[in-house]
Amino acid sequence: MRNDSNNKGAGLNSDNDGDKKRRQHSNTESAPFCEDHVISELKVSGPIGEAGIWLDAAVEWRPAGILPFNRISLSTSISMRVPALIQIWRRDKTGHTFITEKAETSPAIVVLTGDHGGFIFFNRVTTTIFAVDHTFSDGGSDYVMTFTADPKLPEGISLNQSKVTGCHLLATLFEDE
Repeated sequence: MRNDSNNKGAGLNSDNDGDKKRRQHSNTESAPFCEDHVISELKVSGPIGEAGIWLDAAVEWRPAGILPFNRISLSTSISMRVPALIQIWRRDKTGHTFITEKAETSPAIVVLTGDHGGFIFFNRVTTTIFAVDHTFSDGGSDYVMTFTADPKLPEGISLNQSKVTGCHLLATLFEDE
């Protein structure tokens, strides 16, 4: 099994993929994330003897909008990226536990139309996450996937949950042999 976890942390504007150390939020009344950012939820329950849960997620997203090329130099426009952060949380009777996250960027596509003119738009991205949760609770758990865009987007570009064009969150219970 492949696990994208590397315990270095991701976060927006980070060079690290993977997950941060597990953070437990014991307040069961409020979530440690914005409910507006939730793009998928999954309820998992199974036999008490299970050793863990293999999580497989994919999110397809694309920033919307077009920037005129004449405002930016060619080298600057080619290096432009729009970042997003996908996180998976476990919600159970003890509260919310951070499972994993992955930061991803959508690279610029520059289209030249003639004499110093053109436009910039951003590529479609499919972000995949694989993780194992070894602390599955007997009463079952809900897994929540969130999508957050960097608040510092270029003017004229938008990215939020409505720009997610597809996603899945799958869970498989497994036993250690």
